[in-house]
Amino acid sequence: MATATTSTNTAALANVIRQELPMGVDESLPALDPAFKRIVRTSAGVTRSQIIGQGWKVLRNYSTSLAGAAKWVDIASGGVTLTGSSGSPLRQSVSFGDQDSFPAKADAPGIGFVQMNFILGKLMGNFFLPEDVLKIDKLDSTTTQVVSLNIKGTAKRVALQHAIAFYLEANSYLHTMTGLTISENSVIYTPSGGRIRHMYNGLSVDVYNPTGPAKRNGTTVLLVDGVDYVNKTVRLVCPDGTNISTLNITGNDQVYIADCYSASKTGPYGPNDWIKASSTLFHSSSGLSVSAGYYEQFKSIVAALSAALTEANLTQYIGAFFDAYGFWLDTIITTRGVTQKYIEQPTFAQGSFIYDRQGQPLKFVGGWAEASYVYEGRDFDWLISPFQASGVLHILKLGGGDIKRFVPPALPQAGSDQVFPQDIEFFAPVGGHRDIFKPVHDTSGATVPMVEAPFIARSQIIPDTLQGIKLTSVTESTSVATTSTTTTTTSTGA
Repeated sequence: MATATTSTNTAALANVIRQELPMGVDESLPALDPAFKRIVRTSAGVTRSQIIGQGWKVLRNYSTSLAGAAKWVDIASGGVTLTGSSGSPLRQSVSFGDQDSFPAKADAPGIGFVQMNFILGKLMGNFFLPEDVLKIDKLDSTTTQVVSLNIKGTAKRVALQHAIAFYLEANSYLHTMTGLTISENSVIYTPSGGRIRHMYNGLSVDVYNPTGPAKRNGTTVLLVDGVDYVNKTVRLVCPDGTNISTLNITGNDQVYIADCYSASKTGPYGPNDWIKASSTLFHSSSGLSVSAGYYEQFKSIVAALSAALTEANLTQYIGAFFDAYGFWLDTIITTRGVTQKYIEQPTFAQGSFIYDRQGQPLKFVGGWAEASYVYEGRDFDWLISPFQASGVLHILKLGGGDIKRFVPPALPQAGSDQVFPQDIEFFAPVGGHRDIFKPVHDTSGATVPMVEAPFIARSQIIPDTLQGIKLTSVTESTSVATTSTTTTTTSTGA
């Protein structure tokens, strides 16, 4: 049977206590999504809004029609009988005949509106530290500030979940499991249909049988404890030593972030929630259907390309969008695999070089500097995201503060930490504690030598411009991933 190895708090921290030579701790995990960071920092206007109403809802009204009426008429129409006219008895007056009438009330409707209710996403988090850690962290011989690193690690977890929520459709799983290797201690598998960069050591997950659906791990905690970003494999373990082979995890099972399998447990929205050509925008609770006979003016262009992206088809889709709606989008978000395949197209003369020495030593530069796009003289920002779904390209509007991030006003007593986003509210100060930590109590109510830092974040991302372009099944370039024994070809979009 698998067993969990335990240790004392001080022994577990022995590696960060200096004995003879100083040691440091360097970040070993990959960076989060740079595209999402840019969107949040430069494109999303933060509205700490009082307009958030009952049920943590943001109400947005969209006008849906024209108003009034107008018509062309014959400028010379309308009868007038003049004084002294032949056959008229009038000698001193003028008689007016029938005139063109203004549009009738029935022809002049008032402007229509549709109201959508956007429910805020709510994130609840916590982290724990034993009293020994707090004490050791104050020692002069401590080479690493363990408390600070735990705060940064939790902040990175929060940022990860926000980034994942932005790119996934609400209530979506991260990926399916393929190529499983199961032992009593771990499950090693290859993610399919998702991105390897969603996975980080220390991320807790749940595994569901999609045909049930049934939660495979029940109340057992599953933790990511190894990610091979080159060969794209993930290792799951049970930290309490449960024999993981008894959970009956099989191929094609779906992986979710822990305790997030529910239509009501969703984070803020992202492009997949509003760039749609059919069905309902956002959640069904918004009531905004873009299917035939309803609000078709909110439809986006969504198409399966089933080929590599080229300058020609990109121009066609952007031209079709402008022809349909008459306003401009400004940002392209896609994967590195889609971008590289786009650059590899023959129209960009890959493999053709011009050498110009003019009596000087040869200077040769390969590769590419940046990807961008111009249509009718208008520049499009080209963002590459490791979190964007494989083979997917979004074109949307980010400029002019088009995307709004709504957060409710903070509680006056709520605490914050400079490492966390400012919409994170720590709960301990609300209860009278001086900082973000409060004591932990066991099931009997007795205080234990440990502190916790519970926090809450409520927010929602809502665009002004709902229409956009989404291309799927876009062919990606491939890169070579190597192991110690074999060489395999894998998509850069995995």
